[in-house]
Amino acid sequence: MTFATGLVRTYRDAWRFLAALPLLGLAIVGVEGVQHIIEWRAGMYVSGAGAHHAATDMGRMVSGSLKVLWLYVVAFWVFRFVVSGSPRLTLRAGPGAIRGYAWVMAFMVALGAISLWLPVLAPAGAQRTVSLVSLAVQLATFPLGIALTPWILGAALGDARATIGSSFRRARGSIWWGVALSLGTALPLMAIHYALGLGAVGRPELVSVSMLVADALFVGYLGVATATAQVVIAERMASRAGEALALAA
Repeated sequence: MTFATGLVRTYRDAWRFLAALPLLGLAIVGVEGVQHIIEWRAGMYVSGAGAHHAATDMGRMVSGSLKVLWLYVVAFWVFRFVVSGSPRLTLRAGPGAIRGYAWVMAFMVALGAISLWLPVLAPAGAQRTVSLVSLAVQLATFPLGIALTPWILGAALGDARATIGSSFRRARGSIWWGVALSLGTALPLMAIHYALGLGAVGRPELVSVSMLVADALFVGYLGVATATAQVVIAERMASRAGEALALAA
């Protein structure tokens, strides 16, 4: 699998998922919409000063955390659908897959909570420093997250053989390819997401609301596409090991 074919596959299969299971995509849209409403009420879109003040609003932080949590949940179904191509099998997850992915989610939520909340809870004078350190740690450990992709996918598929150790072994030789595909998928979509969100600041109310509605709809696709990229990465890693991804019986 080349980088170009992997990228095309990622964007295409994200649409396939949304067409097959639209309610899951609309749920992402709804969660993003709730966050925008909370941000609106905090004055984030009134002006640049309002956006700066509302950036650490507690309601915004909580809703953002819940959105990330929901994206992790939806990713479980994205993984299963892209591998199986079947909505029925996607939703018919056995206890092994649910239990295994619960451990994955606990791990990801713990890491996400530290990076998201530590800068906010730091003393006022240290928030900028803590934010920069947190960002540096996230960037430095990003390849580590790619190396864990086989474990994450295996858990969602119900593969009892998937462990952190086996994940590192399978990922060998594909980590930087996975980093490139993950960034190649996310960065263009994130640019559009931020352009819509930040572009709504200080606009006339009707224009601002329209941009935020468009952003919420777009985030539904963005969230699915970033999860789909993980499947494509895991498939390449499995293929190089002479295996294929499949739902556990």
